[in-house]
Amino acid sequence: MKNIKYITLLFILFLIIIGYIVLNLPMFDITNIIIKGNNLLSQNDIVTYSNIKMGENIFKVNLKEVKKNLLRNPRIEETSMKRVFPSTIFISVSERNDFAALYFLGSFVKIDKEGIVLEVKQDMDNTSILIITGIEIVDCTPNERVKLKDNNQLDAIIEIVFFMDKYELKDLVSEINIEDINDIRIYFIKGIEARVSRNSDIEEKIYMLKNIIIDIIKNNRGQGYIEMRGVKDPVFYPITK
Repeated sequence: MKNIKYITLLFILFLIIIGYIVLNLPMFDITNIIIKGNNLLSQNDIVTYSNIKMGENIFKVNLKEVKKNLLRNPRIEETSMKRVFPSTIFISVSERNDFAALYFLGSFVKIDKEGIVLEVKQDMDNTSILIITGIEIVDCTPNERVKLKDNNQLDAIIEIVFFMDKYELKDLVSEINIEDINDIRIYFIKGIEARVSRNSDIEEKIYMLKNIIIDIIKNNRGQGYIEMRGVKDPVFYPITK
């Protein structure tokens, strides 16, 4: 019995010594951090948010804490990481992209495709993002879903912008006013406006819009609006001067 206790103590002591050596060997100090999947955030940004320190022992890095740190950034939707021995940390990220910008009280609230707030800005640096007006924002905390006074508007925004992107109309649109979801105003370039109701088949209407807009611009039919509310076939009403 005494021999067993003695052997057990020796084994525990051996593990302690090995652990101490491993935690202090320079070969296990982090010398490289590999990051994959980032297009919007720089490698330096991700390393900073991860709070991993170069030269830190690879075994001392708490990967669960690193993940929590990274997910605090609204731009990072998902992330995973692993140790690559002896001295490398591998991080993979999936980023949230700009989907739309909600304009309210002089600020632009950028959201992703699920309505998650990415950032709040006073001006727009991304001219390709669709601007949404006619809404009242209740809460726009970054990394949380934006809250509108009328949440039906948010569902409508996500639906309309999705189909605008699907049918490659985003670059032709300057603004979407969604104050009334049954009288949505889509403002295109060249002074063209489309009036749509969410009660109708939004995807079908937006699909039809693409050819109509191209035809109006190509044939120099001038400014005007396209009536798509409560009608089977869209009608273009030119503005007469």
